[in-house]
Amino acid sequence: MAQKKKSVKRMNATISPKTPLKEQIQESRKVAVVTSNTKTLLTFRYDFLKALKATGAEVVVFGPNDVCKTAAVRKLKDIDVPFFVIPIANTKLNPFQDCATYKVLKHLFKKQKITSVFSYTLKPVIYGSLAAKAAGVKTITSMMTGLGHLYTFHDWRTKLLRLVSDRLLKIAFKVNTTVFFQNKDDAQVLLDANLVPQEKVVLINGSGVNLKEFPKTPLPEQTPLTFLFVGRLLKSKGFYEYCEAVKMVHKKYPGMRYQLLGGHHPNPAQLGKKEALKIMKDSFVEYLGEVDDVLPFLQKAHVIVLPSYREGTPKALLEALSVGRPLITTNAPGCCETVSEEENGVLVHVADPWAIAEAMKFFIEHSEKLRPMADASRKLAEDKFDVHKVNATLIKFLNLG
Repeated sequence: MAQKKKSVKRMNATISPKTPLKEQIQESRKVAVVTSNTKTLLTFRYDFLKALKATGAEVVVFGPNDVCKTAAVRKLKDIDVPFFVIPIANTKLNPFQDCATYKVLKHLFKKQKITSVFSYTLKPVIYGSLAAKAAGVKTITSMMTGLGHLYTFHDWRTKLLRLVSDRLLKIAFKVNTTVFFQNKDDAQVLLDANLVPQEKVVLINGSGVNLKEFPKTPLPEQTPLTFLFVGRLLKSKGFYEYCEAVKMVHKKYPGMRYQLLGGHHPNPAQLGKKEALKIMKDSFVEYLGEVDDVLPFLQKAHVIVLPSYREGTPKALLEALSVGRPLITTNAPGCCETVSEEENGVLVHVADPWAIAEAMKFFIEHSEKLRPMADASRKLAEDKFDVHKVNATLIKFLNLG
């Protein structure tokens, strides 16, 4: 008899953002947020930390001593959130350091008398969860922000790392009270692999977007039409495919602008910087570098492009939705949630530069579609991805137990 396939339940569990946050969490709570990348505290979690503080809870953050720590500590001080350094690497596999991560977190959880833990990304989820259980923390929650490189590439090294990480995740998920996923596909993969208990799965709409910080902005009046790729210089973001598509479109429409905004960061899927710069130059792509504030660049573009292989829910696309920009992205997990086909953008197959080129030509040849699609993007951001709605759900489940 065929085994019945598990399904994702408790989808998009929410509570009203109008509910007073102070009623959602006990006054005695002390919440720890664990990260392996301090930059994400500002780009993805700052609104969440402020929302936690608004409940009256005491909040602390544990993270690495990386290049963005100083800026993160300064911003966290503004909202009265202490930062504690832990020995944790974002991507490298080092059993000795991982053991140290677990021991330091266990010690700090006990010393700080933590009552709730929220961890996100792979290593914090594993070692933050296990350390929290050992320290006697009652409410342990984790967020899978995407399955990333381990579930995108299939070389023998990646398969070996995935084998190890899957076993560790299964142990970690057992001690969690709630495991958040940013899209149903990622949740289904881990459910089918029997790594996560179905009753602990909660779907949320990405990390959300602050609608006030990314206000709806009229489309640029000036020509030429501008396409903007926003993402790190990674193979898995669809870098090669975007550049190849631009070359195809440029032959017919050389007067358009094709831009790329994003930095070079350590990652198994990273490109060499010199190689990336040469490819962009040869492909008529204008490289804008890496910036702290993407808003002005989103506002100057007409269409945002991200042909990623797999995501949790990409923040860049949520910000583009909020500003009111049509999208070109893939039908991959995490990306497809941001587009209602032909209402606010176009979905293409993964690793298909021809399809990306055709989507770009569609907008060039049907410019009358830009404005209604821009309006539909903003509405989707308001209805589904408002950061305050997302944070309300997270806080509700942090109060379990």
